[in-house]
Amino acid sequence: MFPRIHIIWGAIFSIILYFLFPESIGLLGASVIFLSSILIDVDHYTYYVYKTKNWNLKKSIQWYFINNDKFKKMSSAQKDRIYTGLCFLHGTEALLLLFILVIIPSPLSIWALFVSIGFIFHLIVDAIDLYIRNYRFEKVISFIYSLKKSKNRKLLQDLK
Repeated sequence: MFPRIHIIWGAIFSIILYFLFPESIGLLGASVIFLSSILIDVDHYTYYVYKTKNWNLKKSIQWYFINNDKFKKMSSAQKDRIYTGLCFLHGTEALLLLFILVIIPSPLSIWALFVSIGFIFHLIVDAIDLYIRNYRFEKVISFIYSLKKSKNRKLLQDLK
């Protein structure tokens, strides 16, 4: 899903939470939820840098747009033989680490909770997008499982 969609939905979600729970969340908490619902996608950028050895953010965005167009043109059978990248923040492993920070009493607990809420919202929006595009859910379920499933598949970006 493209950043602008995550920005719009993240803003709507954060504003709703702020108005429903103004005392519990506050403006700063709503801002953290909003930012984390977007910045979770930093793993897409780190994956781009890892694969291309290029740090140019603008080129990474172009890379994803080109590959999204390529993906849209593929049949279901072709989609089953590829993977679209590995995102270490998209899955239960990152959420588990955040939940550990939430349950361990510390000043960071509340902030970890807000980041967790943003991440969960982002993953739900991604899952809806994957469902609409008829693509596998492994990408938003588990990084480790996604890594394992990628072993016998070609990377979309490597296809000509």
